[in-house]
Formats: sequence, C-alpha cells, structure tokens
Amino acid sequence: MKKTVVELDLKGYSDIARELEEHLSAEMVGKFNDQIQSFVDVGLKAVNAHRAEVVCATTGDGAIVVFDNADQGHAFSQAVHEATRKHNAEKTVSAAQRWFRIGIATGDLDIQTVGATKKIAGSVIARAVRLEGAANVGEVVADADTFSGLSEGPKLQYGAREWAAGKGEEKFAAYRCVVVSPSASVAATKFVALSSATHPHENKALSLWREKVVFYEEQLAITSSASQKFELKCQIAEAKEKIQELGG
Repeated sequence: MKKTVVELDLKGYSDIARELEEHLSAEMVGKFNDQIQSFVDVGLKAVNAHRAEVVCATTGDGAIVVFDNADQGHAFSQAVHEATRKHNAEKTVSAAQRWFRIGIATGDLDIQTVGATKKIAGSVIARAVRLEGAANVGEVVADADTFSGLSEGPKLQYGAREWAAGKGEEKFAAYRCVVVSPSASVAATKFVALSSATHPHENKALSLWREKVVFYEEQLAITSSASQKFELKCQIAEAKEKIQELGG
C-alpha cells in the first residue's frame, strides 16, 4: 500500500545521552527520550493522529511515523519543528535547545501487525532516512512523490528540486522546506562546548564548572523525580561554590 513515511532525528542526541548517563544515570537518559517523544506527540496532535496507529518505530533520538498522505506528513513535521522553536525560545544556552532534522518519502510500504508491534518493510523507509540525513536542523526534505502529493499551500513552502544521494551512485529528486532557521553558530555548537567559547580566557577548571551548572540546570528542568531534583540542586550548589572559589 502507498504510504508517506516521516523519519526524524534529534541533533546531538548521542552527546547529550552520554553526558546524562556518565554524570547522572541511565534513568535520566530515559527521561530525555521521553522529552524527545513529547515533540512527536505535538506533531501527532496537529494532525489528529494516534501514536499507536502511526508510530511504527521509536529510537532514542527520534521516530519513524507513517501517514496516509503527504499533507499529513508535512503538517506533522512542521508542527514538530514549531514545537522546538517555542521550546528553544525559552532557553538561554545552546545545551538546552532541541533541533530536529526530518525526511519524508512516499511509496509502497508493507505493514504487518504482530500483537502490539508493527513491522514495516519497503525501500521508502531507507529513502526517508537518507532524506533526513540531507536535511539541516529545522528543515524538512521530501522526495518527489511526497512533493507531488502535497496540496498547493504546503507545496509553495518548498524550494527548487535538488538531488539527494541514494545507495551507491543512485540519486533521486528532493525538495527542501525550511521551517525554523537557527543561526549557523547555534547549529554548529556541540553539547559540551559551552564555557570555552563564552569565556575564552578562563582556565579549564572554571570553564568545566560553568558547563556543569548549565548541564545540571537543564536536567533539573526535565526530571520529575523528587530525589533526582534534590540531587541536582545539591550538585548545582556545589558547582556554584567551586566557581566562586575559582574567582568566577
């Protein structure tokens, strides 16, 4: 059957997840994954879709979502990016910001339901993944079948035809939609590269403690565990004391 497959990926997921597990616990990685899926849920709500019916796979950094048509895929993707824009507008440091890359492909897909699990197969999945890889953060990149299936309004949001790399020497037509455009400096910033850029003349120890404060405060905002909140507040207080001792 013909379906529209959306593949989304969070920028910097591996760095953030590794820091969470090393400095806090694997439980905090799970909380972080829940935060990522909350953005997916915003997109699902925008198109009145139920997670159990359309989300065929979730990874730590994103999901594979299947829709009946291109307009649904585009509206979902746009809503996810808009949700990150609102989230990021409230954050003062890049470590707390969230940016997705999204690819959309339309084609034949085999879907089988085994118990509560959906199994999907088809080359359209690989194409969606490659399109996501061709996207910059805040963008949607769609294949030609998706683009041709869009209504006139959404179609006008996409640029001219480009060529995306497939398997081996394969290339296929693609169209890019910029939903949210972060500054080049924000897009290039790594999760842990904060204090050294903001305070280039500080010693490494002071920079490290500043980074820890930013990191702990971000985790304090997303955890719902009372014990984790208490532990994080203690860590923040300790880090701020160290900063004062070092003259920061």
